Amino acid sequence: MGDVKMFILVTIVLTFLYWTLFYQINKQRFDVLAYIVSMIIFGVADYFWGAYIPVLFLVFFFGYCRIKEGKGYLRLSYFYSIYIVYIGFMLSNLISLIFYELFSGAFIDKYMTVLQIISTVAPVFIHYLVARALKINFTLLRRSDPFIKEKILKPLNYLLTFFVLVFFSSYYYELTLDTSAPITEYTKYIMFVYAFMFGTVLFFISNRTRAYLQLEIQRAERLQIKQLNQYTTEIEHMYQTLRSFRHDYQNMLISLQDSIDSEDLDLVKQTYQEVLVKAKVKINHHAANVNELANVQDHALKSVLYWKLTEARDSGVKTDIEIREDIPSQLALSTLDLVRVLSILLDNAIEAAKKTANPELRYVILCDQANVVIIVQNNSTEEHISLNKIFKSGYSTKDGHHGLGLTNVVEITDRNPAVNWETSFNNHQFTQKLVIGER
Repeated sequence: MGDVKMFILVTIVLTFLYWTLFYQINKQRFDVLAYIVSMIIFGVADYFWGAYIPVLFLVFFFGYCRIKEGKGYLRLSYFYSIYIVYIGFMLSNLISLIFYELFSGAFIDKYMTVLQIISTVAPVFIHYLVARALKINFTLLRRSDPFIKEKILKPLNYLLTFFVLVFFSSYYYELTLDTSAPITEYTKYIMFVYAFMFGTVLFFISNRTRAYLQLEIQRAERLQIKQLNQYTTEIEHMYQTLRSFRHDYQNMLISLQDSIDSEDLDLVKQTYQEVLVKAKVKINHHAANVNELANVQDHALKSVLYWKLTEARDSGVKTDIEIREDIPSQLALSTLDLVRVLSILLDNAIEAAKKTANPELRYVILCDQANVVIIVQNNSTEEHISLNKIFKSGYSTKDGHHGLGLTNVVEITDRNPAVNWETSFNNHQFTQKLVIGER
């Protein structure tokens, strides 16, 4: 009976280890049903299969990730499965080897259960602390970016596969040794190899994700320059239009005066319609919208708003901008995160509005005490939108999309306590409200 209890306890702890590692890198909500099912599968398999249980862990998590992530995330699913199995088994085995090095055989036999539980639970804390020290952001690996797929996941999966083969080879070789004997010189070398492989993988992820963030900054800077150039060109065009209008204004008044002097009412109406009304329409609609952006002090914010305004206008979406006061540039959100959040919200709003018969987009920026409030609103064809589902990874109402946009916004706002994000849907109107504090 005691052996059965110990077996159940070890199974629970072992399952806890891999699911905890999985959620450390996946950042998803805890799946109770999957945890219970996996615990039963692992327990039965461990009882009959024994030493070959690592292979089952790998297959199970790969299948689970494939179901959860979808067809477009094969490399990411493989990474999740092989990474947690590699880290979990490798660190557990490394800690066990250290115990054999530090303690006598009699001590190990006496406290075998305790030491086994420690070697199973400790990897969770070791991995968390090392990943935190290296400032690794595993959520970046979920992005559908060519750099992520080709420069990070692809070589990382090859590296992990090689390390797993090396680890399993040494692991199963160790099983053939007499574990009751003192640790061998060969096994001491294995300890250093395990530590080296563990450090190599995490340093690689840290280095590559930092390189990706630098690339994102460069992309944002290039986009900002492009947007500012277009904004400047638009302003220059407005200026030339105003100069031309001012130049012709006197002639317009003279033409209207001649019509009035002739006392021909029909001619006065015709002159008014052809000269003044058309001239006003020509310079008023888009120019007024662009003019609102003059109140935005942050060049990156101004660039994004102008770029999306132009994109919406070119797509046939009626756009209304309201920025009545100066918007400070010192906000409690980095330039990169601000650009990412606004780009996602505006892209989603434009895409949704384009599906309607009369596409409309409205965004408002105002100052509320020490906060900057950004409101993005669009009309939608949807009768009902589940606000709980749209923030989950993989959910999307758009064909061909994987629904990572709003998930990224959640990730950004969650790690910025000075940012509050609210979402509402009412009467075919989808509204996003972003409240950002000043630095």
